[in-house]
Amino acid sequence: MIHTSFWSDPYIQDLNPDEKLLYLYLLTNERTSICGIYEITEKTMAFDTGIELKNIKQTVDRLIQAGKLRRYENWVYLLNFSKHQKSNPSIEQGIERAIKELPAGVFDRLGTDCIQYGLLKPKLELELEPKLELEVSTPAQKMKKFINSISEKNNEYFDLIEILKKKGILEESIKEELKNFTLYWTEKNKSGDKERWEMEKTFEIGRRLARWFNNSGKFKNRNFKKFNVGFIS
Repeated sequence: MIHTSFWSDPYIQDLNPDEKLLYLYLLTNERTSICGIYEITEKTMAFDTGIELKNIKQTVDRLIQAGKLRRYENWVYLLNFSKHQKSNPSIEQGIERAIKELPAGVFDRLGTDCIQYGLLKPKLELELEPKLELEVSTPAQKMKKFINSISEKNNEYFDLIEILKKKGILEESIKEELKNFTLYWTEKNKSGDKERWEMEKTFEIGRRLARWFNNSGKFKNRNFKKFNVGFIS
């Protein structure tokens, strides 16, 4: 059941009619899961709501950029799903059970975020820690995942942008610097078998990225320390 405070949420009040309808639909349609992670196609969203497919795509992108939604293939994760429900111990247990039952690939891309957003209890978090450590454990793996996130413009990419925006940096400037950083460090050597970052003795992506932004003339009077954003920490 959606909480009655849904309509008084400032974010909801600023949405246009199509955005309100789609967001409410994603929270209430028959495919929803108690944990907020479920499978649904954009064509299904368009058919059920009557919103044009092109507008569905645009609205979904805006919800992702606003930090309300994450996507992996045809799966969605509504980050504030639990916020709009009346919580009780039974619902909390149902959320944990539903997350555990997710397909492995979906869990790796969406389910692990539930730890960050507090939907999993400490007991379950301890069970998941080894999986998280194995996913990205070395500096090289972190750099490769960073490069992939910039290329695909996935959830991690938008997480990083949101963190930098909180420092008062315009989104377009952030995107430009991330692109420049990636182009510089992925340039191939003369033989074409290694990228620039691979020729460094050590390459800690969090520190390198912070140094890049500190050295840029665009961001004076800002002190960027080591970036600590999940996959690049």
